[in-house]
Amino acid sequence: MRTRMAAAAMAAVLLVTGCTVSREEPPAAVPPATSSGSPAVPESVRSLTPAPSDAVPDDGVEPGRHEAPEWDEASRQAVVDAAVAAMTAFARPSLDADAWWEGVEPLLTADAAQDYAYVDPANVPASAVTGPAVIVDDTSAYLAHVEVPTDAGAYTLILSREDAGSPWLVSRFTPPEGAS
Repeated sequence: MRTRMAAAAMAAVLLVTGCTVSREEPPAAVPPATSSGSPAVPESVRSLTPAPSDAVPDDGVEPGRHEAPEWDEASRQAVVDAAVAAMTAFARPSLDADAWWEGVEPLLTADAAQDYAYVDPANVPASAVTGPAVIVDDTSAYLAHVEVPTDAGAYTLILSREDAGSPWLVSRFTPPEGAS
């Protein structure tokens, strides 16, 4: 009995001691921050992974930057052409949904593609473009509102582009009042 009590006491001492003793490691050294606020990369690490020789394009534009668009005659013609092409693809109510979507989807922004993905082309009131498109708002070189006449009335399309080298894409087709 005495041996059992001694063993129990020893177990209790070990249990209590084991719970209270902690062996924390000192925190790892953090490299000093650079002027940008991010940690400095030690030379030994930088030498392990050199940047590829073709990492910086030789087009005069910094990586991540794109050429800003301008409203010149070429931009105006491009947005009008894009609006007519998009409206021509959109105004095809006689097509089945898959064929209609195949023609419309590449002309849309990513958000517009989500918005128009489930449109039933049979519900589009227009079936043809009937005249020349006209820019009705060009306050930004990145965004334009273009009116396109159709057999159901004039639709207003909102088109945008990311930069001077990007295509104009439709973000919204607004039907004429009363068209349904």
